[in-house]
Amino acid sequence: MNISAKRARHLGGWLVLALMVGGAWPVAVLSIPKSEQVAQQVYSRWPDFPREGSDRPDSSLVRRLALYHTKVCGRPTTSRLDWKLTLADYLGVNLAMSPETYPEANGRPDLLNADRRAIDRFTRAERNRLVETLVQVYLRL
Repeated sequence: MNISAKRARHLGGWLVLALMVGGAWPVAVLSIPKSEQVAQQVYSRWPDFPREGSDRPDSSLVRRLALYHTKVCGRPTTSRLDWKLTLADYLGVNLAMSPETYPEANGRPDLLNADRRAIDRFTRAERNRLVETLVQVYLRL
């Protein structure tokens, strides 16, 4: 067995151990870009997209949307259908959303309601543009 094969086997053992001890968490952390990066990219491509901020300066509608999609629902980031399901959640026609589990809401329904109203104001074309932008951003990060 050559040195690179020994290293690969050794690394594979550590990966199996990490997955056994920590579940899929180590792999998920490496594969999902930070929601702040996603929000920055979306706002750079679409500057007039509503921010619907909270009391935190780094909080924005796109950041919470990405966190809800990935962390709360566990949906894939490069599937247009899954992003449309997330938007359907916001529009109240798919899964029920709760202020207790909504990112950065801390149990306050006002932030969730403001975000839902912002999504509701979009036209179908704007929602499709949002989905396309999110998928493109995640594919490039």
